[in-house]
Amino acid sequence: MAERETGAGPERSSADARVARVERWLDLGVLGVGAVLLVLAPGIALTVGRSTLLVGAGVVLLGAGLIRDLAWLRLAGRPVPVRSDGPREARLCLESSLGVLAIAAGLCWRAVSPGAPEPLTLGTLVLGLGLVATFGHLTRHVVVAIRLEPGHQNVRFWS
Repeated sequence: MAERETGAGPERSSADARVARVERWLDLGVLGVGAVLLVLAPGIALTVGRSTLLVGAGVVLLGAGLIRDLAWLRLAGRPVPVRSDGPREARLCLESSLGVLAIAAGLCWRAVSPGAPEPLTLGTLVLGLGLVATFGHLTRHVVVAIRLEPGHQNVRFWS
């Protein structure tokens, strides 16, 4: 019964477990590479602005979600719709929402007040972006839904 309501069949949960396992290993790998670069190559530095770091964090969140979704589609196929009746709604996972907001905020920040770029070691950059990707996994199951309720005079952002 729960499988029919959620649209998750045995092949979907198996794919979820495989994708999650690969994600954990990749996260550990990136964090390990960042730590090794931090220790063994502390002299390699990049000059990066804070707004660019924010855009990079957003790209990492969106990229991780895209790669995960493509892996799910490859392993388990297209999911069964959970809900077909009721008012229309747009759904977006919190990970993607945060990624889009980070990119938009970083680009606006860069346009308005870019500030001076600061030196940053390569290890710190890789470690920081790895932590962002790891944090993104905590937010991927939270879904932001915007519903268009009839009779409530909602503003339509897209149709």
